[in-house]
Amino acid sequence: MTFPMKNRLINCLNILNKYTQLDVVVNNAAVVPSGAIDAVPISDWDLSYAVNLRAPVLLTQKFLPSMKNTGGVIVFVMSAPTPYMAAYEIFKSAQVELCNTLSEEITDSPIITYSIAPGFVKTDTAIKAVEIVAASRGITTEEFYKLLDDIIVDVEIAGVGYAVSVVNAVQYHGKEVMSYQVLVDSGLIVSGTEKSNNTQAQADYDKLSLLYKSIADVFFDQYQGWQKKGLFQKQFILSDFKKQMGMPAESFKKQLEVLQNQIQNHEWDSFLSSRKMFVKLQCYYEHQLKLIQGYEKDATQLANDTKLLNSWIDILQGIIDIL
Repeated sequence: MTFPMKNRLINCLNILNKYTQLDVVVNNAAVVPSGAIDAVPISDWDLSYAVNLRAPVLLTQKFLPSMKNTGGVIVFVMSAPTPYMAAYEIFKSAQVELCNTLSEEITDSPIITYSIAPGFVKTDTAIKAVEIVAASRGITTEEFYKLLDDIIVDVEIAGVGYAVSVVNAVQYHGKEVMSYQVLVDSGLIVSGTEKSNNTQAQADYDKLSLLYKSIADVFFDQYQGWQKKGLFQKQFILSDFKKQMGMPAESFKKQLEVLQNQIQNHEWDSFLSSRKMFVKLQCYYEHQLKLIQGYEKDATQLANDTKLLNSWIDILQGIIDIL
């Protein structure tokens, strides 16, 4: 099979001849074949591989030697795993691993690399994919969009997030981020867009602050512990977290830090819009509770871990009840 990338790569090489240097590579081009694994034609898998993985590898290979001398930013675009999108997601996930490996290989060079997720943007390509995925899952497109509610963003948010991430690339080296979070980090938008019917008089903010501090400390300690794990165990934990939460652990950590600042500044209206993220975290710990029942063989350790996870779930329930 002949892939339609040859001429584009020749044009890319012309960039180095025409201009002094290349500063930024954003691997944003994509095709989105959708459907069950056994229903997507192998030709579509081949095309997805060509565009969603082979092309980023080729571009990285072509520009890496010169960028090692001049510096620059290489950006990979990731996507969260979704059933009936394997022919797309598998190669997007591979891009993230490509980025992670690259970041380790270029530690002594002036290159910065990271992965970014735009969120779900209703482009023509995305809308067509949703129609196929929703039908495959036996639900309506409206029902599927509701499932995506937390990650749907305007094209402006996604695009500006890309641009701002490049400007602030140093802080994202080797990490996985989201466009929305980048804009929160930069102060261009305030975290949380839901409107809350709660008022300051209705909520026990002192209790909320204590509960939040308890669960935030738990997660921050966990996050630090994950960083110290062996390579494969760390990858498994972070991948599982991302799958359950719909965002990388690094992005979630940043959201908690934003909420921490909101509490310190008594910005309760913004904080009260964060209920969904605590619901998701509670579901994550409930997921962990189910996992340990299957792999922890020591009865005493199992009892201790179960008690601890249930205490975290209870803290989150307290936060959710107030919000």
